[in-house]
Amino acid sequence: MAARWCTSRRVAALACQFIVLLLAAACTSSGAEPVLAMYPIDGSVAAAPTTAISFRGPPEADLGDLVVTGSASGTIEGRVVTHADGAGLSFHPDHRLEPGEDITIDTGAAVAGDGDLGFRVAVPAQPPEELPSRGEVELPAPVLRDLVTMPDAAVPAVTVTGDVGQGVHLSTPAAHAGSDMGAQITDATGELVWWRPSPAEGVTLGALEQHELDGQPVLAWFEGTAPFGVGNYQGEWIVVDAAYQEVARLPGGNGIATDLHDLVITPTGTALIMAYHPIVMDLSEHGGDDTAIVMDNVVQEVDIASGDVLLEWHSVDHIPLTDTMESDLAEDEIVDYAHINAADVDADGRVVLSLRHTSQIVEIDRVTGERIWSLGGTSPTADVGEDRGVSYPHHVRWVDEDTISVFDNGVGMDPLTSRGVVYELSPDRQAAEVVAEYHAEPVTYTVRQGSLQLGLSDGGALAMWSVPGTATRFDATGEPSGSVDLGTTSYRIFESDDWVGQPAEPPVVVATGPGELVVSWNGATLVDRWEVLAGSTAVAVAPAESFETRLSLPDDVGTQAGSVTVRALGADGTELEGSAVTTLVR
Repeated sequence: MAARWCTSRRVAALACQFIVLLLAAACTSSGAEPVLAMYPIDGSVAAAPTTAISFRGPPEADLGDLVVTGSASGTIEGRVVTHADGAGLSFHPDHRLEPGEDITIDTGAAVAGDGDLGFRVAVPAQPPEELPSRGEVELPAPVLRDLVTMPDAAVPAVTVTGDVGQGVHLSTPAAHAGSDMGAQITDATGELVWWRPSPAEGVTLGALEQHELDGQPVLAWFEGTAPFGVGNYQGEWIVVDAAYQEVARLPGGNGIATDLHDLVITPTGTALIMAYHPIVMDLSEHGGDDTAIVMDNVVQEVDIASGDVLLEWHSVDHIPLTDTMESDLAEDEIVDYAHINAADVDADGRVVLSLRHTSQIVEIDRVTGERIWSLGGTSPTADVGEDRGVSYPHHVRWVDEDTISVFDNGVGMDPLTSRGVVYELSPDRQAAEVVAEYHAEPVTYTVRQGSLQLGLSDGGALAMWSVPGTATRFDATGEPSGSVDLGTTSYRIFESDDWVGQPAEPPVVVATGPGELVVSWNGATLVDRWEVLAGSTAVAVAPAESFETRLSLPDDVGTQAGSVTVRALGADGTELEGSAVTTLVR
């Protein structure tokens, strides 16, 4: 098992038939011998010193005698591990590879590449003494919730206006003007359902979203730090079940720490993740330093249970540094030239990316890594006609095989407006037509971040305008129907109408005065009412009001009973969970 990949249940070995068929169709030579894809891709200059070498393709393919050689390491010994789905294997070197060395691979199999297979090991970069800064967000100080059962939590209050559907909203409010950073679930009225604070000062939480793993609903969010400055994160994804118990951690494959910006969990038990991979590159031809720090962007598909890397793509191998619309290759201390912020994979294994600093949406060939088509950027292949096109986009998603949705920040547009937009692509991918747009009322601009969620249960959509900290709910006709104000910024927001939380932790009860109690159960969604027991006798009951419910005991109980317990009841009267014994205030 790869370092630090863990899960509480083994995802069943599933045959990834779409990958096998894709590779067989895309890579088979004129002869009968099947062709394998290799990761890192042949010719890469950005492999990590801790990389394994993965081969993917038809199960009948034979690697033969595999010989791996390093220009500094010499012959490299290692172990070969078959992937859980049977559609590939990985060679794990016995030691770290030497930064800067060239690796050559000799095998009897037909592997996609230029003939002489190999890649270069990148030199990892260290953070500079002074990190780049990003402008502070100018927002009013949020109103904080007054939580008796969480007295140390500074949770910003949420304001809901109009119709925002009947589901819950998942967000990660940033610390601002006295509020805490955390992950939260709120209901359609803005009431708190669940709160998870950052585990430590300096640790960022982001991108809370509901997924499905092993046929069960789960929540996942990112936790990590930004050693190279805000916006470039290194950490891991935390995955929890409906009891808010951890079932998996996703730290990234091949020793490359994953990033906050996006996560997709597939039906086959894999995760599509991304990383900011700081490496040293020679930019002297661009007027820069010969040991410049370049932020290579990495996309990986990884088996959640085993950590096997099934795909690895590096931006510096396929997206020219000169395509940047943001970075100064000669002057920037850290050249964050592409700034990936979203990746999605469809049922046919096709991968589409959003790159903010090259201002483009691009589909990549998962075998060669090359661009198939692109929207925006310096050399788009798809004509958008009279549409303004995308500018510094975020959050791309496949809608179907010919349609994508994008959150378009609209940087540099006149007027400055952000939007959600849906494009239908022509069969030859030479044209893209706008089939839907989503604007806030009044129109809103967020210079960075944002999300667009389609396919809600009522046919509506939800867009997050991250910097202002607001979201707009749209009805099935695409018209705005309501808004959510988080009181602070949040990278994204998502809606769920089927999340059911029953926490493993018991309810918390606080005695606030003679005969007075306050109870909460962080994350619970099924509580209909609360019942107070003195011993085994029910002495009070009250409907669940909000995140916290205040309970008043009869006078004789408040003065005679020394302690009580409180239990949560469902709508049918079933006991869901009980609290610890609480001593009453006299």
